[in-house]
Amino acid sequence: MSRPKGAKDKTKRKDRSAKWNNEELHVLYTSYHNHTKKELCSLLNKSYSAIRTMAKKLGLRKPNHVLPLCDIHILNSVAGVYGIYCIDTDKWYIGSSINIGNRLYNHILSLNNGTHYNTDLQEDWNMQYKFQAALFIKCAEDDLLTHEHELLKMPRTYNKNPGFNRIPKPIKDMVWDKIATGKPCDCWQWQGGTNSSGYGQFRSENKYYTAHRVAYASYYNEDIRGQLIRHKCNNKLCCNPHHLETGSYSQNSKDYWDSIGPSQKRRLLPYLEDIIAMRLNNHTYQEIANKYNCNNGTIYRLLKDFRPDIIELKMSCSHNNGNEPQIYDVDNQHLTISQIAQLPQCQCSESRLRKRIKDGIDIREAIAAPYRRKPQKPSGKLVKAFGETKYVVEWVKDDRCSCSKSTLLTRLSDGWEAEEAIRTPPAIPNKLTAEDIAHIVQSKESAKTLAQKYNVTPPTIYAVRRRNKVVVS
Repeated sequence: MSRPKGAKDKTKRKDRSAKWNNEELHVLYTSYHNHTKKELCSLLNKSYSAIRTMAKKLGLRKPNHVLPLCDIHILNSVAGVYGIYCIDTDKWYIGSSINIGNRLYNHILSLNNGTHYNTDLQEDWNMQYKFQAALFIKCAEDDLLTHEHELLKMPRTYNKNPGFNRIPKPIKDMVWDKIATGKPCDCWQWQGGTNSSGYGQFRSENKYYTAHRVAYASYYNEDIRGQLIRHKCNNKLCCNPHHLETGSYSQNSKDYWDSIGPSQKRRLLPYLEDIIAMRLNNHTYQEIANKYNCNNGTIYRLLKDFRPDIIELKMSCSHNNGNEPQIYDVDNQHLTISQIAQLPQCQCSESRLRKRIKDGIDIREAIAAPYRRKPQKPSGKLVKAFGETKYVVEWVKDDRCSCSKSTLLTRLSDGWEAEEAIRTPPAIPNKLTAEDIAHIVQSKESAKTLAQKYNVTPPTIYAVRRRNKVVVS
């Protein structure tokens, strides 16, 4: 072994690293993912550092966490690259997500329903093979596809037999039969079927493939596993490779919102007067959007930018049964009720203000008077005693009452006379002496503390104080 640069001793040393023969390499390759550290060390009779070094040279890599499918909730809100491993067939399915736990749950749900898009994985699931979930690496959203692609580039490790992540070669030739090619600058429309999201889709060997992805992979002869293919032209049926490029989920989302935002507004600007006229004629946003082939939110934002008075007018009309909003003179300003409710001197909400005006209250009084809740009347059982009729809650607050509300209700339900039930104080336990009662009456400690001290319940402490008319703040 050669010496490092700058070493004075130039004599070579013996290479003490572990020697590997072909048989040991084969054992390492076949058993690396299925055995623990101790089992590998005893099986190969080598240190784990030597095993790990050779595994790295072979492109073998163990996931950071392996867990049963019943524990996938642990990975909720975790972003990274995950895997689904079939123990019986030794196959991996590799994917990435910003919420691995939720993504794995959706995989299991579709597998249980028999509707998973990966037919190989669905077939192994239907055979009731054993599966495990794995977390390979935690990473940021922008690095998800990069790390996923790196793992899928290791065919000997995660794409064996040949694995669940694969694209057969024949489909690269099949896809062009259904694409209407044209000039490089034009969109090449897909002539076949589509999926639920509107993208071109075709079937081969009982598997479904996305047309624009296969077209991109076959044209540039690239392995796009783990990569997202974006449409620069915002045409989901376009399969022109010049209109496609790789990107991330966030970039794809940004492209979509940019396409339905300012560009759509610019397209609708020549029809602005017609849109305003339709809105004034009580056409809904959806009706206008359907006519001009856009989103109803685009119509709303267009009117909000150029004619916000129409939106405010329609909102005021909706509270006035579709009629023109009524105008009120407040501080020499002609305002609607919605505008008055936003004034700082208005002491109530818009709905309360409308109700007051409907009841005939003057607009100035309706604005100045704050909203107060009406005092609630006491409810419960009426009790007649001492020539008066009151609710139980009111009798408890009376000076002639010597018991609590619960005690009074219990006595009345037991058939006591009303005056006797109100006047009679609760019984004091025999274990409390006169000195104890005097201390309880004079003490400022809480009822809970005194109850623990004298081994009684807190209601007993309240009863002693109530009997002696003591109130502790």
